[in-house]
Amino acid sequence: MTIKKERHLKAYTRPIRALVLSCLFIGSVLSTASAADLTICLHHGKLQGDGMGKRVIPKDCPALIKTQAAALNNRLSEDQQQRGYTYRDMLYIENTESNKTALIAGSSTFLEEQKALRFFSNEIFVLTRDHGVLVYTTRLPGNIAPIRRLAHTEIDFAQDVEVDDNYLYLLLKEEIIVFDVKANSNAVEQRRRDAIIKRISLPTKDAKSIALDRLTGEIYLLANDKVFKISPNKSQVTIVESSQALRQKTALEFTERLIIK
Repeated sequence: MTIKKERHLKAYTRPIRALVLSCLFIGSVLSTASAADLTICLHHGKLQGDGMGKRVIPKDCPALIKTQAAALNNRLSEDQQQRGYTYRDMLYIENTESNKTALIAGSSTFLEEQKALRFFSNEIFVLTRDHGVLVYTTRLPGNIAPIRRLAHTEIDFAQDVEVDDNYLYLLLKEEIIVFDVKANSNAVEQRRRDAIIKRISLPTKDAKSIALDRLTGEIYLLANDKVFKISPNKSQVTIVESSQALRQKTALEFTERLIIK
C-alpha cells in the first residue's frame, strides 16, 4: 500500500474510531451510573450547587445512603410523615407516604460526618462530629447553609440529640446538657443564647441514646441492657425495661418504639 493510500485510510477511519470510543465511554458511564455505587452518589452530593449546571443524582442513591446511615442518623419525624437519613456529605429527607426524597448536600451545608439527627417542627437538627449541631429547614433542600449552628466545646463528646419546644438536649456519657432550642453560635453575641442552661446527671455511664416524651416531659435513656425513665423534675428514675434482649435493639428501634405510638 502506498504512503498516500495509508494516509487516506487513516484519515477515513479516524472519525469512525473516535465515534466508537466515545460510544464505549458513554456506555461505560451509563452502566456505572445505573449501578449508582456509593462512590458515585457521594461524588454527586459533594458537587451539588457548585455552579456547573444541574447534576442528576442517580435514582438508586437514596436507598444506598439509607443503608449506610447509622441508627441515630436514620429517624422518623414525630408525625411519621418524614424520615431523615444521612451519611457523609448527604442528608435525605423522605416523604414516607410518597417515598419522594429531597436532598441537602453541597459545600454550603457543612455536612461531613454526622452522629445523630432529630426532626422538630419544620426543622431537622444534625449533631456532627466537627461542626456542632447544624439546624436546617426541611422546606428548602439543596446546597443550603444551616439556618442555625450551635458550637460548644462539650458538644464534641455528645452522642445523641433531642429537641422540644424550648430546649435542645445533648446526651453525653454521664449527663445531658441542655441548651435553648434557638441557640445560634453564628448570631451576634446578644442573640446567641448558646450557653448551657442546665445539666442532668444520668443514672448510668453507658447511655447510648435519648428519647423525649414531649407530652409528659419524661426522658428515656437506652443503656446496654436497660431503659431508664427520668421524670421532668429529675426526682424519680425508673427502670422501665431490663433485658439481655435490649443489647440487640438498635437506637432506631428504641426511639421509634417509645415515642411513636
